Amino acid sequence: MGLRGVCARGMHQVLSRPKASALTAGVMSAGGGLRYCHAEGAKAEVTTESGLRYIDHVVGEGETPSMGDMVHVHYTGMFPDGKKFDSSLDRGVPLSFPVGRGRVIKVSR
Repeated sequence: MGLRGVCARGMHQVLSRPKASALTAGVMSAGGGLRYCHAEGAKAEVTTESGLRYIDHVVGEGETPSMGDMVHVHYTGMFPDGKKFDSSLDRGVPLSFPVGRGRVIKVSR
């Protein structure tokens, strides 16, 4: 699973994550460092079946979590206009969940 960000019309969110974390809802990461950059020169946007859009900015390192593994992730959710609607970073507490148990929005390629 790569490092992913969410495309939000004209900007991309870049999120960092440590090894063996999982992306969920296309907007989660477990690192902390958030930065924004303009869409020019950005990598190809991927759209899931649900309509969620994200971009792989950098492929992460480490093992991909397996079904049932517990992961701890920070996330920031944004509307298409770039307005933030939620962020675990604002609360300073990551979201913890087991992979593949239906507790978060499914994201796949």
